[in-house]
Amino acid sequence: MDLMTQEVTIGELSSRKQGLLKDQVRLVKRKDCDRYEIAGIQDNLSFEKGFFVVIRACQMLAQKNEGIILVGLAGPSGAGKTAFSEKILNFMPSVAVISVDNYNDSSRVIDDNFDDPRLTDYDTLLKNINDLKEGKSVEVPIYDFKSSSRTGYRFAFLLFTSLGILENHGVNFT
Repeated sequence: MDLMTQEVTIGELSSRKQGLLKDQVRLVKRKDCDRYEIAGIQDNLSFEKGFFVVIRACQMLAQKNEGIILVGLAGPSGAGKTAFSEKILNFMPSVAVISVDNYNDSSRVIDDNFDDPRLTDYDTLLKNINDLKEGKSVEVPIYDFKSSSRTGYRFAFLLFTSLGILENHGVNFT
C-alpha cells in the first residue's frame, strides 16, 4: 500500500465519520399531523447497521407517537427484506410483520413477471392495514410461490404492540 492510498483511505474515513450511529437517527415532526417520522439517513448501511437503525427508530417512534406505528421496509426481490424482517421479529417478538408478497393474486400475472405491482391485491392489503390501525385482527393471505397461489390465511393483530412492519418491493409507503 503506498502513501497516497493511505491518505485517501484516511481522508474518506474522516469525511464519513459523523458521530455515533444512534445519534444519526432523528425524528422530524410531520407537517400534516401531530406525529413524528424518521429523518432520512443518506449513508449506505450494512445489514447489521441497518438493523440497529431500524430498532432504534422503532423505539423512538413508539416513544413520540401514540397509536399504531407502521414501518415500511422496501427493496427489490432478493434484497434481504424477509431475512431483515425475521431478524426484527426475533429481536422484537411482539411486532406484526406483513409481507406484501402475500397479497399476490396470480390471476393478475403479466408475462411471468411476479414483481409487477399490478399483481398485488391492494384492496385487501389496504383493508387489512386500516383494520390493524383500528386495533382489529386481520386475515393475512398466505401466498405459496411454488404453486403461485394463495394457500390459506393467518391471523395478524397488534394486540400487545403498536408496531407493524410492512415488507414490500420498492413502493412508497406514505
